Amino acid sequence: MPTVKAGSGRIAVVHVPELYGGDAKIAQNYARSLSSGIKDAAQASSCGWIIDLRGNTGGDMRPMLAGLTPLLPNGVVGSAEARDGARTYVTVTDGTVQIGNELAFSEEEPTKVPGPIAILLDAYTASSAEFVAIAFIGLDNTRSFGTRSMGYSTGNVTFDIDSYTLVLTVGVDADRNGTAYPAGIVPDVRVARNMDTAAAAVNWLSERCA
Repeated sequence: MPTVKAGSGRIAVVHVPELYGGDAKIAQNYARSLSSGIKDAAQASSCGWIIDLRGNTGGDMRPMLAGLTPLLPNGVVGSAEARDGARTYVTVTDGTVQIGNELAFSEEEPTKVPGPIAILLDAYTASSAEFVAIAFIGLDNTRSFGTRSMGYSTGNVTFDIDSYTLVLTVGVDADRNGTAYPAGIVPDVRVARNMDTAAAAVNWLSERCA
């Protein structure tokens, strides 16, 4: 399950792990753990936020986005761009995530919280986790750190054929400004794998929380 923990210098660390499986109760608890943890951290005077997506190989992005809505403005957060150029938009409104015209997931309405945001990425940040990172691209006072993500930033449809499974890519993830990411996300600040990505993020946030 995700966690929100206090770090140094009024910085809260939001750990967003992968989420696989179709259990609705687990998904709801996942989203609630994020949103309530962020709210509690804000009440405890947290100023800056680290969203740690390292090692998150994906799964169900809907509870991830719903749980992070305290840190996201309402509106379009990204889209999936089909080969013919058609786009399916993903929209966040308070605790609700909508994909196209369909209600995808709903969490109790959270309180929006301010503050600079650092996104941590690595080579194992993949699929749905990449879309979560994309949802923060283009926001003021937000920066990503680490290494290029895995590059599974696509929308897929799965077909079961006899004893085989065919996964067909039908769209490429794009940010709120329409920029597509077919080969993953290159962070704003590249940090070598043997260096401390979190420390680089803390240094940047600390300047804004002084």
